[in-house]
Amino acid sequence: MKKFVYSLVTLILTIIIIELFCASAITFIWRKKHFTYLPTTQNMLSPMQQSRIRQLINGQTKYIDHHGHLGWTVKPGGDNELYRANAYGFRTLNPLKNSGPSATIATYGDSFVHGDEVQNTETWQEQARALNSQLHILNFGVPGYGTDQSYLKYKTTASQWKPDIAVLGFMSDNLKRNVNTFRPFYAPRTQFPMAKPRFELISDGLQLIPNPLPERLDYQQLLDQQQETLLRLSAHDYFYGFTYKPSVLDRSSIIKLLRILHLFYTNPRPAIFKNNTFNPASPAWQVTQKILEAFHQSVRANSSTPVILIFPTYDELNRYQHRPDHPRKHQLLLELCQRNQWHCLDLTDALLSAASGSKLDTLFAPGRHYSPSGNAVVARTFVEFLKKNQLIR
Repeated sequence: MKKFVYSLVTLILTIIIIELFCASAITFIWRKKHFTYLPTTQNMLSPMQQSRIRQLINGQTKYIDHHGHLGWTVKPGGDNELYRANAYGFRTLNPLKNSGPSATIATYGDSFVHGDEVQNTETWQEQARALNSQLHILNFGVPGYGTDQSYLKYKTTASQWKPDIAVLGFMSDNLKRNVNTFRPFYAPRTQFPMAKPRFELISDGLQLIPNPLPERLDYQQLLDQQQETLLRLSAHDYFYGFTYKPSVLDRSSIIKLLRILHLFYTNPRPAIFKNNTFNPASPAWQVTQKILEAFHQSVRANSSTPVILIFPTYDELNRYQHRPDHPRKHQLLLELCQRNQWHCLDLTDALLSAASGSKLDTLFAPGRHYSPSGNAVVARTFVEFLKKNQLIR
């Protein structure tokens, strides 16, 4: 009997050790390869995400709100203490152009364009305007946006605001967002548990897949029938391919790791990034390239000048600091700009120069968006770029 108990205890302890090892391996794979195990169950959405959805349904959001076409947007008159939007629904407190000979510049993009973690007066747009009073800069940035949503945002606002220059902000994670239709599939812990439109490639062109939850009350169905609705949302989502149907063994880290490894080695789709650079064979890069081309065509058709503004992340700048010979993660984008003779400003060198002497942390806020100092670097570099390329006087 003692021998049996000893063997049983040894077996249990061995299983526990293996479970802990597998749990650590799952975390490591997620951090390095962005592969994970996400069974589509009734409880996929966290309590925080479900609470956010209820606020959305009841119209109780303070700053970000539902948008039938774009997925979500800044709320007209929105105010969350740090950010304030005007009555038109974007973060420029004086949006109407004065009578002076100023150039109107409309900026589109995600949180780096929006200016997350800094006050309105500390965004790079406002600091650029302070450097050159002839600039009239409109901040149409929206937290969490992909390049696809930013392009669609331009399409919905250009006719009203008629910018002389249209700036499209870009950071590497946009590639992931451009093949995503429900944000938690791509970012499980997101504070934006919302659906979005995306583009797919057809015959070397783009086809718009509309927002799958176009009505506010569609989110009630997501709460009431979560598993069925999530399966419907997955139809055009790249990251849903990294999830599985629920299983009674889902609680086991051993089973989770085996499923992740199975997918990792059998998934036929090319990875989005390869050796810390964009993978040219990835559908994420291919659709992003077409969106950028469509943006340029639309802006030029409106007799305006398009500009691409590349925002490197903290991790990218930290890597370049320690490995100066490492190729830029967005090298494919730089080559695309050069090939098409686009106006493209890569902020990497300016930020690295400002961060020399171990000052990188001063350029970033706690959440790894640019700090007021980081936004100041962007503002100075942006104004110099405009002057150098004779886009402004």
